[in-house]
Amino acid sequence: LQAVLDNPVFGGAPLLVVANKQDRASAAPAPEIEAALYLNTVRDRHCQCIGVSALRGDGLAQVRPHSQAYP
Repeated sequence: LQAVLDNPVFGGAPLLVVANKQDRASAAPAPEIEAALYLNTVRDRHCQCIGVSALRGDGLAQVRPHSQAYP
């Protein structure tokens, strides 16, 4: 992840982490994933982790606007 963030090609581009499989009991919640990836330490771009379950459709409405903003 750090190599991607350091790559000038992606300079300042927002980072969206989509945490799928949230319907599973063993799934790490989005805040836990954010902490594990140290997203709160990234200062040069907006970073967000959204928990989703593609199976149930949960969270997809939150992800959709982000995916449409960057074709």
